[in-house]
Amino acid sequence: DSQGYFSFDISGYVGPAVVLAQGGEYVDEATGNTIVADDLEMASLVVLTGAEEQTAHVTAATTIAARRATVLATDPTIDALAALENGVAMVEEYYGIAGILTTLPADLTAGAVVAGPAAEYGALNAGFSQLADDRGIYLSSLIAELAKDASDGMFDGHFFGGPLYVEGPSGDGDLFTDT
Repeated sequence: DSQGYFSFDISGYVGPAVVLAQGGEYVDEATGNTIVADDLEMASLVVLTGAEEQTAHVTAATTIAARRATVLATDPTIDALAALENGVAMVEEYYGIAGILTTLPADLTAGAVVAGPAAEYGALNAGFSQLADDRGIYLSSLIAELAKDASDGMFDGHFFGGPLYVEGPSGDGDLFTDT
């Protein structure tokens, strides 16, 4: 719907799953502009329990965690639930945010926000938006490259040893590296 909520039925499956959202539009927190992002691809993780209804929040942080979890899940010695838990723990520890799968981030552009986990999570999202605006790059590109960066288990500006390239409106790139 217009708020980004959707539902679907997955009967009979219990276990970890990736929720993938593609395309759409959003209001950029840094600029206030509505962005139509046909190339946007974000993800989240959920552990399906057989309950009638479950919620998945799809954010930059969950996208980063999902990318790490999917890489880990390709290792035959790591089960899917452990991969999910590792990806989430890595992102939560790095950004200092707990509950990325269960907390709905506050919208900091909507006025006064009560301090707490939702406000902190909202500030993280707004920070990603501001970083992209400050660097003159697309937020969708920034999120995709941060997810690539984390996929190898290290936030170091590299994707399995290679540098990251983040595209901006002019077509110019910005390298995020630790060198």
